[in-house]
Amino acid sequence: MKILVIITRLALGALMAVSGLNKFLHFMELPPHEGDAAEFLRILGTSGYMDVIGGLEVLGGFLLLTGFFVPLGLVLLIPVIVNILLFHGYLGDAPDMISLASAGLALFVVIGYWSSFKRLLRPLPRTPVE
Repeated sequence: MKILVIITRLALGALMAVSGLNKFLHFMELPPHEGDAAEFLRILGTSGYMDVIGGLEVLGGFLLLTGFFVPLGLVLLIPVIVNILLFHGYLGDAPDMISLASAGLALFVVIGYWSSFKRLLRPLPRTPVE
């Protein structure tokens, strides 16, 4: 199981780092979008928002690839992956295989690092506010 988590972590890290770098270096041709999806991406691109997303993808992917601060890398990447799924769900035809694969990989890595996340789901003790 541990080896499978490491392989999955490396695959997700590589996928996200390459995707993030592509936002800056444009070495892969992306499929064209039409209508609302194209307009939405145009606005995000001109606003600089996609640069932030690309930076998060590179940083999160690097953290997963190196194995340092993996939970932090996941915390940076999961909102990006959710936004990609929502984009495809609402503005695209349907989530593509890469976005579904990245979501599945991320879920598997979270399960592998569950000990780092399980405390987030426990209620805090009630203390009076001073």
